[in-house]
Amino acid sequence: MRTLRAAAAVAALFLGSLAAHAEALYTIADLGPLGATNDGVYASAVNNGGEVVGFTEDRAFLWQNGQMTDLVVLPGRNRAHAFDINNSGQVVGWSYKYTSLHGVPISATDGRGFLWEKGTMTDLGILAAVPPPYPPEPNDPNRFSSALGVNDAGQIVGTCGRTVILGGVLLSPERAFVWEGGTMQALNDLIPPDPSWDLTFASAINNTGQIVGSTMRTGPAVFRGFLFSGGSVTDLGTLGGESATGTDVNNAGQAVGYSDSAAGSDLLNHPFLWQDGTIADLGVPPGGSSLGAYATAINASGVIVGWAGTGSPPGTACLWSEGAALDLNALIAPDSDWQLMYASDINDLGQIVGYGSHKIAGEWYERAFILTPIPEPATVALLLAGGLALLRRRRKTT
Repeated sequence: MRTLRAAAAVAALFLGSLAAHAEALYTIADLGPLGATNDGVYASAVNNGGEVVGFTEDRAFLWQNGQMTDLVVLPGRNRAHAFDINNSGQVVGWSYKYTSLHGVPISATDGRGFLWEKGTMTDLGILAAVPPPYPPEPNDPNRFSSALGVNDAGQIVGTCGRTVILGGVLLSPERAFVWEGGTMQALNDLIPPDPSWDLTFASAINNTGQIVGSTMRTGPAVFRGFLFSGGSVTDLGTLGGESATGTDVNNAGQAVGYSDSAAGSDLLNHPFLWQDGTIADLGVPPGGSSLGAYATAINASGVIVGWAGTGSPPGTACLWSEGAALDLNALIAPDSDWQLMYASDINDLGQIVGYGSHKIAGEWYERAFILTPIPEPATVALLLAGGLALLRRRRKTT
């Protein structure tokens, strides 16, 4: 009987400790300021080594081992943003020349995609031809390229297009590209001629060379997500609406993104998972969303991150795993002084990066974060060790 009571005590201790730890499944770290920039720091991507890239208003950064590095800019430009990093530490993004008058944007010109590696930033160039309605113009400063994704082989994808100033800097993507070994090719040139496809925006590339993105598809004209694989293109479909966007793809070929929903429903964007030809609605975290929800990245285990629009604050960072839709704010310590608004990427170790509002010395700042899972096996081992020690002590006293 004493043994049963002891076993029950161990079980109670174990379950009680798990309940105490249930609220905080992740530790959180502020990536810090970049130079004098204390507010407006945004993380874009994280590799399996825990290295993070992102940007402030005017600078791209690399965060590693707790230190921020300014990746500087391409010659003749004054701004840069970093969007992705592979497991070799190669960073991609875009750099451009920005001018303003009394805080009002005047121009954002000569934008070029870049590859940063070991302190050297390389200009990726731009596609030689730009499709209608903008005919190619020699040395047109409004033409741009932007690198958005890079795989472990160093293959880079992105978009070429034009910049437009309409109360702010607007990018008009016109042609998706893949860059490899110094050569940039339009993705449309790598598929059989098909007037219904005009591939404009490539978001990500996995290690098998599969590419996801979004484009305007004709007949009828709708904005659709696509998967490029082995020289062919697959429409990712929608969740009942007309439009969809592909944002990421893992090495198993699982793709994520967001799609509008069917007429007669909430008509908002919903996050989706596409695999083996089937698209599925991931749902939204408890409490719903008044402004839709969006999947931004997926790791090798099929865990997905993104965000849901809530209006106030502007959004909440989300995670989807094994059919559950979770608010990441519920998975960190409640006294952390963070409001996680946007999750941009997740690596294969489960580390998540993004940005949110962080209260520092009584003031709120928009800062980049990295979430690291609290190691469950280690936690369980410690709890079991404590329970077994208690059981041994009780046996010795009986």
